[in-house]
Amino acid sequence: MPEIKDTSPRTNIYVTLPDRRIFCAPLGTRLKDIIASAYPEDPYLYLAALCDNDLHTLNYIPSKDVYLEPLTRKHELGRLIYNRSLVLLLVTAFKEVFPEYKIFTDYRRPMGGLFCRSSVPVSREDLKKVEDKMREMVEADIPVVFEQKTIEEGEKILIEENEEDKIYFLNKLAKDEKKAYFVRVGKYFNYFHGPLVISMGYLKRFALRPSATGFVLVPSHTDIKRAEAMAEKITLVDAAFRRAVKLANQLEVGTVPQLNAIIKKGETHEGILVSESAQSSQITAIAREIAERGTVKLVLIAGPSSSGKTTFSKRLAIALQTCGIKPVTLEMDRYFVERDKTPKDENGEYDFESIRAMDIELLDSDINELIKGKEVTLPKYDFITGTRGVGPKLRLKESQILIAEGIHGLNPLLTQGIPDENVFHIYISPLTPLNLDRHHHISTSDSRMIRRIVRDARTRGHNAEQTIMRWASIRRGEYKNIFPYQEHADAIFNSMFLYELCVLRPIAEPLLLQIRHESPAYPKAHGLLHLLNFFEPMGTTLIPENSILREFVGGSSLERYLPGQFESYWSIDN
Repeated sequence: MPEIKDTSPRTNIYVTLPDRRIFCAPLGTRLKDIIASAYPEDPYLYLAALCDNDLHTLNYIPSKDVYLEPLTRKHELGRLIYNRSLVLLLVTAFKEVFPEYKIFTDYRRPMGGLFCRSSVPVSREDLKKVEDKMREMVEADIPVVFEQKTIEEGEKILIEENEEDKIYFLNKLAKDEKKAYFVRVGKYFNYFHGPLVISMGYLKRFALRPSATGFVLVPSHTDIKRAEAMAEKITLVDAAFRRAVKLANQLEVGTVPQLNAIIKKGETHEGILVSESAQSSQITAIAREIAERGTVKLVLIAGPSSSGKTTFSKRLAIALQTCGIKPVTLEMDRYFVERDKTPKDENGEYDFESIRAMDIELLDSDINELIKGKEVTLPKYDFITGTRGVGPKLRLKESQILIAEGIHGLNPLLTQGIPDENVFHIYISPLTPLNLDRHHHISTSDSRMIRRIVRDARTRGHNAEQTIMRWASIRRGEYKNIFPYQEHADAIFNSMFLYELCVLRPIAEPLLLQIRHESPAYPKAHGLLHLLNFFEPMGTTLIPENSILREFVGGSSLERYLPGQFESYWSIDN
């Protein structure tokens, strides 16, 4: 029998690190000091940490033995903390330099930083002053201090700091405890959602660059040249966001509180109809542009995961038919190269997302022949064996065009042998104009992930954990294969609905709550649940059957519609 005896309470804790090292620290030790002892080479490298899978700032004091995973900017949660803290730095610097200006963070450019606006137009010289102040605060390593306040104290602070738009969320999040944590930087208080760095010295990489209608906060030196190249022009994405903001203002749902108020009153029907009508108008306008060109024989649709490409392509096909054009679906999967020719990634795994995984030479040849009115024999790809065989024969009639979707749809290499006048490129993505408040934009990536969690559970039998764990790989593919080419598009389609997170919340929440605390997906699931909590839940009853949102929640009337299936387009169907 083991010896069991009385002992005194422990005065230390054991901390286990990912590399299996174990450190012993006195009770009351902050994460910052533990990490500094374990990783002394760069005291500002680690921004926060997961303690037994719970996200904490570096001021956190563990009260028991923990498994500690320090987070750098390479980790998604680390990037979120860095970017959120940069906004706090920006807002505080503006209060120092231009205290009367209000700053708005509108949206994140996929390849070029966070687009921001000021209530008063700012010049290059103004931005230089603000950036200098930001760097001064970083050099001084100004502390970021969390202080608990009552709701009454918090409301008074927010009014004094000209941050009244945050009072709604203060009351929503702190209503049960009657208290909330505010962040203080120097003499300025603010209210931010989520963990931050513990001092400004961690924020060494950033730049401010002017843009056509505001400015861009660039969170990395590597993105500065890209941001400068985009600075003075209004991109397709910028224009799409502006249209979305205009519609939101017309519907008087430019903010989440306004949206929630309408849902609580049960007055959502008009907003749904107007939103659907706006998307239908966009689709019709794109179809007319294709028809008016008169030379288009191939429409390529590309966009990141869960953008609604499938439903959009079907609705576009219907709109094209009203213009006298009969589209035929061309499945890009037919053109995968055989398995032994498929490129591999850095891990030695087959890289099916590489453009070199497709036989672009054969694709170009087939399309050119079809454009000339000739008959071609399309390939047929066997995903199980990784081999290619003979597929159906196809000849386009005068009134027919090809329509295809795929991640490489905007890559010039895909159609380098096809005349430009014969190709029309469309970029699709859900771009939300809704912000929680002036300083907290809603991530397009998070919105798409929630869409995919709902769809994967319904159509593929995947649980939320599986979807979240695959997301990092999906995002790497998007940054490599989609986002760099978005400005090559002839048109952009915004597939976001102002109310969609309200519709997705009742479906996504139970799926996210199934993820166990010890799962690697738990921290992200916790963040998504936190986001969904800001939105009032809403049912699917009023969503039209042909809505793009139906692609995710189910019940689409277009699910079995395949452009070209109602007419004998194919000479032989193998």
